[in-house]
Amino acid sequence: TPTSFPMVGDSDDGTPEEQAAFHKEVERFYRERGMDFKQPKFYGHPLNCLKLWRSVIRLGGYDKVTGSKLWRQVGESFHPP
Repeated sequence: TPTSFPMVGDSDDGTPEEQAAFHKEVERFYRERGMDFKQPKFYGHPLNCLKLWRSVIRLGGYDKVTGSKLWRQVGESFHPP
């Protein structure tokens, strides 16, 4: 991992209340666009979307994460098997 990028970790998890509020906001976003939101899963477990969003933002956003090939770092913060 390049030292110029901040580490992604458990501090991005959020409280259960923050996770629930974020989930409702994502559902509202999808509903306003006429789409259904289905909770994504990661290795069979519900994905913490708040943690994913915070991790990507902390690393500079989607374009930065994609351009710098940091998706592995984001994924490893979820402790895959």
